[in-house]
Formats: sequence, structure tokens, C-alpha cells
Amino acid sequence: MMRRKTLVLALALGVAVLAIAATADVAKATRLCTDADKALQSGDTEKGRLLFGRALEAVPDFPDAHLGLGQMAMVERRYEDALREFEAARDAYARFGEILFDVRMQQFTKTRDEISMLQDSLAQIREGAMFARPSGGGGTVLDQAKIENRIQQLEGVPEPKMEEAAEPPAEIFFLIGNAQFRLSRLDAAAASYEECIRRNPKHLPSYTNLALALRSAGKVEEARAAIARAEAAGLKPDPKLKSDLGAAE
Repeated sequence: MMRRKTLVLALALGVAVLAIAATADVAKATRLCTDADKALQSGDTEKGRLLFGRALEAVPDFPDAHLGLGQMAMVERRYEDALREFEAARDAYARFGEILFDVRMQQFTKTRDEISMLQDSLAQIREGAMFARPSGGGGTVLDQAKIENRIQQLEGVPEPKMEEAAEPPAEIFFLIGNAQFRLSRLDAAAASYEECIRRNPKHLPSYTNLALALRSAGKVEEARAAIARAEAAGLKPDPKLKSDLGAAE
């Protein structure tokens, strides 16, 4: 009996160690993808590609890496590659859901800590300005504006929800639809845009692209209906697209 208890305890500890290792690997892959996004924003495409590749080496099938590579493929007009990457990202979310939730909760906690520190800094700047002499002292208006903008940005980071962790973001279906549209797979693209809308009824670009896909497929009435649905959801579709559809036969 003692040996069995020891074995059970050893197995439990082994699972815990594997979970910690997996979380560490996902955290590393997440950092690599963040750095890759920054490289792309600065125009360093090759560095971005390299970092996404390293993320996949750290965690095979890591969804954020597939997502980034898919977006790169879209820019480079490699639409089949983009579709494959987006679909891989979609499928991977279910496997990484719980670990991704843990990592993103850690990131969310860090944003709350940063907000608290920035608010303290802002209070100190304002206090310094209150008691500063007219000739100077205290924080500048620019300092305050930067801190306030950063706080606003961080406050926009949503708290992760466990029930959503294993579900791919709605926007992945929008990206899949875009690749399908470029490949002239109009019915498939329309279905993907519909799935994005089902998951996020406020996603205006999906209504717009759904209407474009339907119009390209010769389904003008359905395209008009897509724009009407967007308006019913409280969104403001492109007036030119609405006018063009109204004039179309």
C-alpha cells in the first residue's frame, strides 16, 4: 500500500513538473511572438519570420506563431500558405487553452501592477507641479500625457476568461475568410465571415467582407442583407459599399 501511495505521489509530482515546464515553454513562445510582432512593425520581416520560427521550435504548433506567419504570408500574397497557417492556429487553441490561460493571466496581472506604478508616478508628477516654482520643476505636460496614454492602453487589456481559453478568437475566422476570399473560394469565405460574426457580432470588417464575398459570388441581395445586419448591430458600414450595393442589379 505504501509503495502504491508513493507511486501515485510520484506520478502527481511528475504531472505537475510537466505542467510547469509546459507553461514556461508557452511563456517563452509568447515572448518570442511579441518580439516578432515588434520586428514586423519596424519593417524587419526576416527577423520576424525567424522569431516566429523559434516560437514553434519552443512549442510546436503554438497558435500565435502560426497566426503571425499567416499574416506575413498574406502580405507576401502566399494565400495557400496563409490559409494553412491560420487553420493551424485555429486548431491549436484547443490544445493550448489551459496553459495559454495561465500565461495570459500572468500577463494581465503584470498590466495591473504596471497601472498601479504609473498611477503613483502620475500622482507624484502632479504633486511636483503643484508645488513647483513658475520657472519650472515637476513633470512636464508631455510626461503626464505619455503616462495617461499608457494607463489607458493597459486598462484596455481584457481579463482572460477560462471558458474562452480553449476557443480560437473570433478574428481567426475573419483571417481564414480573407485567405479564402483571395483564393476565390467565395462560399467558404462567406461561411468563415459568418462564423466570426457569430462569435463577435460587433466585428464590422466581417460584415463588410461578407458583403464583398457575396457580391463577388453574384448574391447581391444577400450582400445587402449583410450590410443591413451590420446596421442592426449598431455598426456603421462603409457608405460607398452600401451605395454600390444599392445601385447593383
